[in-house]
Amino acid sequence: MRLDPLAALRQAGEPNPIDRMVSFFNPRAGVKRMMARAALNFATGGYDGARGDNKLLRGMRTTDRGADGETIGDLPALRARSHELYRNSGFAGGAVKTTVTSVVGWGLDVQPRIDHRYLGMTTDEAREWQRHAKRFWWQYAWSKACDWTGRCNFPGNTDLALRSRLLSGDVFVSREWRPLRPGELFGTRIQLIEAARVCNPHNQSNTDTLVEGIELSPEGEPVACWVLDRFPDPMGLTAGTWTRLPFRGAKSGEARVIHLYRPDRPNATRGVPYLSGAIKPLRGLGMYSDNELMASIVSALFTVFVEHSDLDEDDTSPIGIQEAAGLPASGQSPERAAAELRMGNAAIVDLVPGAKASFANPTRPNGAFEPFVSAILQEVGVQLELPYELVVKRFNSSYSASMASLQEAWRFIKTERDWLINNFSQQIYEWMLAEAVLRGYLEAPGFFEDPLARQAWCGATWSGPSRGHIQPAQEASAAGQRMESGLTAMDEEISAYSGRDWEDVIEQRALERRMLIDAGLTVEAVAQRVISESTSTTVAPTDDPEKLDKPGEDD
Repeated sequence: MRLDPLAALRQAGEPNPIDRMVSFFNPRAGVKRMMARAALNFATGGYDGARGDNKLLRGMRTTDRGADGETIGDLPALRARSHELYRNSGFAGGAVKTTVTSVVGWGLDVQPRIDHRYLGMTTDEAREWQRHAKRFWWQYAWSKACDWTGRCNFPGNTDLALRSRLLSGDVFVSREWRPLRPGELFGTRIQLIEAARVCNPHNQSNTDTLVEGIELSPEGEPVACWVLDRFPDPMGLTAGTWTRLPFRGAKSGEARVIHLYRPDRPNATRGVPYLSGAIKPLRGLGMYSDNELMASIVSALFTVFVEHSDLDEDDTSPIGIQEAAGLPASGQSPERAAAELRMGNAAIVDLVPGAKASFANPTRPNGAFEPFVSAILQEVGVQLELPYELVVKRFNSSYSASMASLQEAWRFIKTERDWLINNFSQQIYEWMLAEAVLRGYLEAPGFFEDPLARQAWCGATWSGPSRGHIQPAQEASAAGQRMESGLTAMDEEISAYSGRDWEDVIEQRALERRMLIDAGLTVEAVAQRVISESTSTTVAPTDDPEKLDKPGEDD
């Protein structure tokens, strides 16, 4: 594109002092300088963030090497540092634990919701099938038999899967098979594989079709992963056995391995730990907190100093100074010296004549500690998508501010939960259904032949811990108004409030109502009983004045 000289001069802006000086002595050179600056501005665009002559931006790393080029080399360090912060930093560990507790909590529960219209079933038939499916899911999910190692049930594996993904960036879930044992109904097992165990066989270098243990097709589709039978040696000298696990079965096409990660960019082969963007401020905050704690301890101990000013010339020797200071002489036993030099809380030390006590003025605790920590944690909270109040578990703001913080946190938690359900929980549920159909526990025509029928049979909704409530009465009233106006249904409100299935709630309420009526404890039952008793004890009217109550006789 050709640059218009007049337009270039207008884009160059006002001349600086050097331009004026050059133009004064050589107008042609001054015009060239202005046009050169305009051409440079035109070439670099209009974003100040892309300029190279800004002092604030000169040290920025601007090379973009693609999704894998920017992450693969840093993953070992990011994983190790994330785990270290999780173990030893209260703020980092609290952020991860808060996320897992809010997303998973006591576990995610399934409510089968099949597409009975497509399957040609009535509502009652669909409801009965869903009850059967949920019974089998409870038997499978709430038993440790679903775990390959037999250590966790399904809620425990859900917690561990999300925690591992947050700390390591990704985690792998393998579908295994084991013969039935006494009391078991399913042979399907799930095995969680830590991210570091998926690596290139024999520590090979990455290629276009093998990246950090992930085998790729020529089109870039992940087809298999290579799993080491033990945790790798940090020095890269691991001698072990690698097993190739395909992501899908060769004949059936069924999913066999789930790669649980959230890519930040297209074509990202591996995931990045949740704490990656906050490692530096969290590490610095931990060091600052440790130093402030140690400074406070030292200030509390060293509060009295001994000054000596009246020493004789003969007392300037080390022994004389020790004796004048009231310290043990060199001839005393180590036990005696340690006893006299020991410092403690509220200690009183005898001083020799001529010595005086000088009391220090401690500057700890540091008054600026809390504001500084709060500022850093607010920055960390923005990176982790957790409000400051939720990071520190302290709600001192107004009701509206606290509600806004919870609402903002709930968006992040709900997004994480939906992602976890779609990529982990629902897949495990479908594995269980497939085996239940194969074993004849459930009748599901077309489950393995018709993809649409399978999707209809696998339909389900999931629920977990609720958002939490600050003023339950007002929020319950708002929920009632939403249902009355038709904005929401009872299913949504009950699931959001308690995480339970609305049909279970209705059945429980009906049972409780029948029991209360039988016991005569409901308002209707009490009213009917009162009416019945009053009717049975009514006295026939009479005109006999002697039988009428006289005023004042009962007083």
